[in-house]
Amino acid sequence: MSLPDRQIALRVDGTFYHPSLVLIHRPFEKKRGQNLPRISIRHLPDELLLEIFYFLRLGGEYEWNHRRRWYQLLRVCRKWRYLLLESASRLKLCLLCDPKTPTAEMLQHSPPLPLIVHIERIYHDITQPSNNITHALQYPDRVVYISIDTWAIDRELLMALGKTFSALETFSLLVGLFESPDRQFLPFPENFAAPHLRTLHLNNVSIFEVPSLLTSAATTLVSPRIEQIEDFSYLSPDELVECISSMPRLEKLSIRFFASFCLADTEREFWDTQITCTVLSNLRELAFGGDSAYLEKMLALISTPLLQSFDVAFFSQPMLAIQHISEFLSTIQDLDFRAVSVSFSDTVTITYRPAQTSDSLSCIRFGSDDETNRLNQQLATVTQICAAVGPALNTIEDVALKFGRCYVPDDLLSAVSSGVHSFDRLRLLGRFGRTLPSSRSFRKS
Repeated sequence: MSLPDRQIALRVDGTFYHPSLVLIHRPFEKKRGQNLPRISIRHLPDELLLEIFYFLRLGGEYEWNHRRRWYQLLRVCRKWRYLLLESASRLKLCLLCDPKTPTAEMLQHSPPLPLIVHIERIYHDITQPSNNITHALQYPDRVVYISIDTWAIDRELLMALGKTFSALETFSLLVGLFESPDRQFLPFPENFAAPHLRTLHLNNVSIFEVPSLLTSAATTLVSPRIEQIEDFSYLSPDELVECISSMPRLEKLSIRFFASFCLADTEREFWDTQITCTVLSNLRELAFGGDSAYLEKMLALISTPLLQSFDVAFFSQPMLAIQHISEFLSTIQDLDFRAVSVSFSDTVTITYRPAQTSDSLSCIRFGSDDETNRLNQQLATVTQICAAVGPALNTIEDVALKFGRCYVPDDLLSAVSSGVHSFDRLRLLGRFGRTLPSSRSFRKS
């Protein structure tokens, strides 16, 4: 049922409105000399209380379950407890199970809510089986979220994972850097299956180490994140594209390498205009962090007609291998960015946005950590990126340069403008968006 159907609304000023009640103001919004109507919270109708609980969840969705925030509301009074549990599905209530939770006792005295399972390094002793966790994993039809932040788990826990989790929607495996690259732990169970998995997060783990994850969930995955990729877990662009091509529902993709990773020289020379591209027809968000040559190779293999957000963070490189990035951007439908802002600080960031807020376009962002904080190196990076992107975005109208310093040399204007093919206005901004003294109107046609 929608908000208008329930005739309850949360106003911008933080007040709720319901036709059966007067306007309810928060106490700290009372103005001097103004007598505002008051109402006891016990007299609020259940419908309005549920709406308040709903907005509390939206204000901190992770803390709502993963930090047991809704438990506090449960203890207020019997009315609230009954109301929360009766509306468990709408409020997305889940029970958190970690090594410290007496799971067996909790499940015995709790309603059959979905389960969130955390296997945490700071609490887990690999010399003893974690009965609390294994007991929670005995309910695979209720487990909706599994988070493992260590690979050093015992055989009993791995055996408990070796089954089909029919309700699992999110799986996260985060391996600490101290556990690699010479780690030799028990293999991930081959009979693990999650036929309804939507979100996958692998940190410092190769997808080849968890093949059963992708085999069982390829057709349902919406948002895979593969981060902190090192040399030993290297995934070539061809292998990556082959992997994601089997994910028809893919909407968000994040690929980030460890800072020390660099593509081998033998793999840098690559561009074949006759290559067949894989069309990722549902991809809306693409994030990448790593070597520019890897990104160049990956983009040559895909097209993303409905892409809305493209976020790139390059490693420190004197020369970026992004000569053909405009050809990838040209595959995006209705690409119409009119404004670009360039921020110079410890890192340099270039952000392209539409002139007006758009439902179909968000932004294209490029960042680079040059590790030197030298303006001339940052300027060289900006020139390379703007020159490479320019052919796909030839209608830029507004350019804003932001500096975390008080003075900007005048010869910087011509250097930056050479990296943007055409624009109408150039502005120089200092900290907090203030116009710098050297700023002046600059037009280029």
